[in-house]
Amino acid sequence: MSLPAHLLNTTVDIQRTSTQIGTSGSPYDHWNDHLSNVPARVQQLSSTEAARAGRENNRRQWKVFMDMHDVVEADRVQWTDGTIPGTSRTRTLDVQAVLNPFNLGRHLELDCQETEPSG
Repeated sequence: MSLPAHLLNTTVDIQRTSTQIGTSGSPYDHWNDHLSNVPARVQQLSSTEAARAGRENNRRQWKVFMDMHDVVEADRVQWTDGTIPGTSRTRTLDVQAVLNPFNLGRHLELDCQETEPSG
């Protein structure tokens, strides 16, 4: 059994890192798409929920709901946020925890923290 389709109102990409060797011979991490266009629901946690989860800081906390997939804590989620009409912003969320409620294998809940864009 999975989540009802009407609750999964967006899609996300799951990225996983792999170690590459650069031209200088030094290793570096490279993010690759692991899963693409995964139906999901993404919700920003309120400051009260984030504080309750023990994560009081200035970084945005998110919860991502999806059916069962191969996702681990080292992964990240990329999602285009179009919640404000006429705008869209690609957000990168680091997966902090992967939860399988009650170990029923019905869906996953990902606790994520937003990565601030570099630049």
